[in-house]
Amino acid sequence: GEAKKKVDQENAKSWRLQNGLEVPELPKLPMQDAKDGYLNYSKTNKEPPTYRNDCRAIACLMEFRTKPYINDYKRLDIEEWRDDMRETMQIGTIEMYLDKINAFFNRLIELKKITENPARGVKVRIKTKDQQEEAPKALTVQKVKQFLSLCKDMFLENINDIAALCYYQGNRIEEAVDASLDDFDLERMKVRVIGKGRKKRIIDMHPEVAELVRKKVADGMTGPFAIFKPMGKKSLMNLIREKL
Repeated sequence: GEAKKKVDQENAKSWRLQNGLEVPELPKLPMQDAKDGYLNYSKTNKEPPTYRNDCRAIACLMEFRTKPYINDYKRLDIEEWRDDMRETMQIGTIEMYLDKINAFFNRLIELKKITENPARGVKVRIKTKDQQEEAPKALTVQKVKQFLSLCKDMFLENINDIAALCYYQGNRIEEAVDASLDDFDLERMKVRVIGKGRKKRIIDMHPEVAELVRKKVADGMTGPFAIFKPMGKKSLMNLIREKL
């Protein structure tokens, strides 16, 4: 029972390792050993100024974020170190130190001492709250319906049909203007869209758009999805942009 279960678990783990579904556990490497080995490598293979900066960067990391083993470092540790350094160090110096720390961890990955670089992707320059743009908020279906009810226009009687394609399905204005009823497959609920460069793609049809298409087909319409009074395409699109 227990012996067979243990064998099965070991076999399963071996299979995951062979197929790259699990990262093998590496022996713990003391931080001091990792530092000494890397700085010896740096002193032998790099220019003296680069070697000195390597020494300063790793010493700074060890002083403010002490870990007994190099394997214990996580991304959060590097981010917290960066935040502490902002209070006493110039941004350019922090960036240089972070670059050296990245090289340190990457070298250890090459030597198969660790499996991940915790400093990878950590940025020094972060936007302040004033600089961060508020993420756009998606309109609910009800809000879109309210918006479309306001899209009646004395020059463009079917501007709300164009708006429906743009707001329900994300079509560009030009794609919506060029849309034909033949592009809508009500059975499969798919739409053929001809975009920039006459490139074609297939997207899902929104139920509200499908209802519009059914009404047009029931009324015997063919050809363009939305019919406008005579107007050049460029003028038409400019006017739609202005109204939407």
